[in-house]
Amino acid sequence: MRPVLICPDDLLEHVVTAAAFPGERPLYLVSRASLRARLTRRGDRAMAGKVTDATFLRDALKGGRGPVVVAAPSGQLARVTAAVKDAAPDAPLLVLRDDDRPVSNASVVPLSAFGERIVQPALERATQRARAERLRAHFYDAERVLILMQDDPDPDAIASALALKTLLGRTRTSAPMCTFGTITRPENVAMCKILEIEVEAIDAAALDQFDRVAMVDVQPSFLEEERHFGEVDLVIDHHPVEQPIRARIKDVRPSYGATSTIMVEYLRAADVKITQRLATALLYGIKSDTLGLERGGTKADLEAFTYLYLLANHNALRRIERPELSPEALRACSSRTWAGSPPWISSPSSPTSGCRPRASSGPWSPAWWTTRCTSPSATWATCGARAT
Repeated sequence: MRPVLICPDDLLEHVVTAAAFPGERPLYLVSRASLRARLTRRGDRAMAGKVTDATFLRDALKGGRGPVVVAAPSGQLARVTAAVKDAAPDAPLLVLRDDDRPVSNASVVPLSAFGERIVQPALERATQRARAERLRAHFYDAERVLILMQDDPDPDAIASALALKTLLGRTRTSAPMCTFGTITRPENVAMCKILEIEVEAIDAAALDQFDRVAMVDVQPSFLEEERHFGEVDLVIDHHPVEQPIRARIKDVRPSYGATSTIMVEYLRAADVKITQRLATALLYGIKSDTLGLERGGTKADLEAFTYLYLLANHNALRRIERPELSPEALRACSSRTWAGSPPWISSPSSPTSGCRPRASSGPWSPAWWTTRCTSPSATWATCGARAT
């Protein structure tokens, strides 16, 4: 069906184009012959007449048309819509106006919605693109770049480091992902193994081997080695700033639930392809830092999560979230018993075996089991082992 656009002036010509409508190109009803001629030269169908006249509209709409879109100055809006309802009472009617005041038997879109839904997101993306280009330019001529995370990197840090390496177009050799500590949690170890992410342990003495230093999901003041840094090149983080950050480029957004969300915005703004492997890492980074968007999640986190969800490998994600225990861990699990534990726990061979607490955890109780061993974050660190 051919939409009908009624615009006494140039407004609708600029706001709505033929590309916005699938199928037939719209019919423009305008009040000036000069505007009709301009639209016709562009290849559009247009009729000129008095758009507040029901007779003119009835003639233009005869034979059945599609939805009618009205964009008119506020002084003419009521008369134009009244004429449309008189000429085509059954036609779907959409009104574009300065505010969101309702119009009887019509849908209303305030012109401010174009700014909120189209201009503002585009402006934010342009700003993010400029940030990405500045960041890339800063690291462009560096032979080796250090991408540094916290001492025991979590999924958000690991994913963000991988995203930064991708944004910079670097290899493992020219931009290693490093930590002054080591990865300890089984889920994080599984993440690196399953997604084939290499994280290197270094010490402060190795800093001289790099031309640039970038920090993700961490700030210099968070590390004991802070005194060795001086001014770093880049800090991208979502944690609140504790001390002034000495960095040539810094992007710290405490309102965000995860640094991975910030990195998704960089990648999308720079039109960098997000592979399934990277999407899986970033999705897990957001999921773990926001507890599945239940803690500290924002609109930006939700948008990034939704975008990544369709790209990620969910089979790999399940394996990461429920890592297999090593033989040593299983032996340690099977050797722990305590009085009063239920049969499905006290029997290591049971297929429904859950987990056993550390020796320091005290006697077993139903409350302990519920709060420590069945929570989504239960790991060796919280209950000693985990069901597989």
